[in-house]
Amino acid sequence: RMYALFLLLVLVVSLIAIRAGRDRSRSWWIAAGALAAGLVYVHPIAPLYIVPAVACGFAMSDVPLRETLLDARPGLVAGAVVGLPYLYALAVLRSRYGVGEAGPISTTAGRTVAEEAFRSLSAAGVVGLVAFTGLAIAGTVQLWRERPRVAVVLAGWVLLPVAFFTIVPAETRFYGRYL
Repeated sequence: RMYALFLLLVLVVSLIAIRAGRDRSRSWWIAAGALAAGLVYVHPIAPLYIVPAVACGFAMSDVPLRETLLDARPGLVAGAVVGLPYLYALAVLRSRYGVGEAGPISTTAGRTVAEEAFRSLSAAGVVGLVAFTGLAIAGTVQLWRERPRVAVVLAGWVLLPVAFFTIVPAETRFYGRYL
């Protein structure tokens, strides 16, 4: 299955974005943007991971966010160029075959997407879920105090997929492996 390749590429994009943010290098931002947009050609849920992967570069930059955004503009343009054919294909598939028109997504266990997601991240049932969630919140608050950009990115890695699969209709089931 494609999950191993997909996760490898998400990590590569994240590392390249981190390098771009630290070095403030135009070429690294271009590579990060182009490769991030290229993720959509590997797996359909890639758009969920493009933002957190590229945000790693913003989180690791030591300059103000506005300057980092200016540095990243070439990468954002490169990402748009690479992603445009995918967006066009989605529009064609939607108009011809109704791709993307479905009911709310469900889980295999009948729980909510949020509960299923957090259960898959923790062990030991409800006790593990409560302990994991409490520690995750405490860690995020502590990280927010020290490095708020990093805290936002790490929270985004978990919360964006949960929010997406909770809100967006799909003809599939949610699996914990999507996190």
